[in-house]
Amino acid sequence: MQSSPAPVGQWDASDIRASWQVWTPGVAGSSTACPTHAVPGWRTVAIDAGAASVHIAGGGTATRHLALREELLPEVHYLPDGRYALMATRTGWVLRLDLELAQLVAEVRVGLLTNGTALSAPRAGHPGLLAIANGEPHTLAVLDEQLQLIKLLPVIDKAGGTSSGVAAIQTAAARGSFVATLALVPELWEISYQPTAPEIGLGLVHDFQYREGQFVPGYLNPQRSVLPTPAREFFLAGSGHEVITAHGGADSQHSGAGARMRITHLDTRGKVAELTLPGWPALDRSLSWNSKGQERLAVPNTSLGLVSIVDPKRWALLGHLRTDGPVRFVSTTPESPWLWIDSGALPGAPLSTLKVDKTSLDVVEEVADGAGSAAIGKLAGKADACAL
Repeated sequence: MQSSPAPVGQWDASDIRASWQVWTPGVAGSSTACPTHAVPGWRTVAIDAGAASVHIAGGGTATRHLALREELLPEVHYLPDGRYALMATRTGWVLRLDLELAQLVAEVRVGLLTNGTALSAPRAGHPGLLAIANGEPHTLAVLDEQLQLIKLLPVIDKAGGTSSGVAAIQTAAARGSFVATLALVPELWEISYQPTAPEIGLGLVHDFQYREGQFVPGYLNPQRSVLPTPAREFFLAGSGHEVITAHGGADSQHSGAGARMRITHLDTRGKVAELTLPGWPALDRSLSWNSKGQERLAVPNTSLGLVSIVDPKRWALLGHLRTDGPVRFVSTTPESPWLWIDSGALPGAPLSTLKVDKTSLDVVEEVADGAGSAAIGKLAGKADACAL
């Protein structure tokens, strides 16, 4: 008989439910430190440099400051009504904010170390669900909009012998599911939040039609895809049905020896393409866009000064854009003809911003000393409120 994996950390469903708190919203004060001219009813949240408080702008009022818990993660999830937003901290706390009153109205602790969160895509007649990727303990939590626990999944490989923290998580809106990669296990998980999701067969299924095998509900249970090695980050392709992960040898990420960029289709749960890239791709900073009917994917590099350009229709490498240093991020908007690349993050190296034609991929301007970062910040949503 195979023994269960040893537990990592201690924070189970009873701990989560015991930590849940909710407060009745009161009358909020406001600050006039940074005036705003936003459209009434529209609000945005900017996290301060200390990652322990936020600035709430918009709604026809002055920007307001709200002190919260330390180590806020960068994701801010706005609920469809526009009034509430959900956030999380690195230490496992999940927060519900009332943006109209600039108040914390609910919180819960779902783990001890959290690597990211994902909010379900809006669905008619269904409330939102928030998935939380825990690094410790080895669990994946799903909450409702009020931060009440819906499900807590232990993260264990298919064989049941190895547990793992969740490395990264995103929402695949086109499929109505969450997609996650695991830090220690070479598996890619897809977790459907559609109540009508088909059942999942476990082990060897002799006949799906006659249910000859073991099955679990498809709703909020993982479909597994096998990967060559564990993937700590991934990119969800524009179609929403393909996932890009990076794989290499034990020291590939730090030696610059190169990596295999693998594309897995979520329907077949198998590899459909693979590319070899120099250095190591920063998939969490990648960006896709469509220009004049052509779909393109920009993949920054963590160890080399370049951005790889890929055609995701054919999964063909089109070439590289050279930069002055490692790329910090790439940004654009659907209506903009330009792609902005911010690079030069090495200590002592000058910042540089490239302005690239999204159709021809020609560099049309290079702005030195970080002067182009303000333009990039606005495109990336980093300067919506005011200069913080």
